[in-house]
Amino acid sequence: MLKVYICSLFNTTIYTFRYICGHRILKINTMVKGNPKSGDKINRIKEVLEEQGRTQRWLAKETDKAPGTVANFCNNLTQPHLADLKEIALLLNVNIKDLLYDTPVK
Repeated sequence: MLKVYICSLFNTTIYTFRYICGHRILKINTMVKGNPKSGDKINRIKEVLEEQGRTQRWLAKETDKAPGTVANFCNNLTQPHLADLKEIALLLNVNIKDLLYDTPVK
């Protein structure tokens, strides 16, 4: 039996597949890139890396993430978990708030 659960978060659709085979439940999460609106940026990881003269490849190596994952973070196609954001802030020696854009207050 295959069950599919879909939820949307930050313009990114997360498909969760659960395959039930006998007594085993296999859970596979697949993130599908969303279609962010122009100017709809959440993190400043790319900008902070550039300010410090660091590369995405360096960050991928230091965080043990795939280069494609870090590229998606830097291009705001997907967002890092808070624990990953904290790790990135510590590696870059910045406040975690410096890695995020301010939210507009209305």
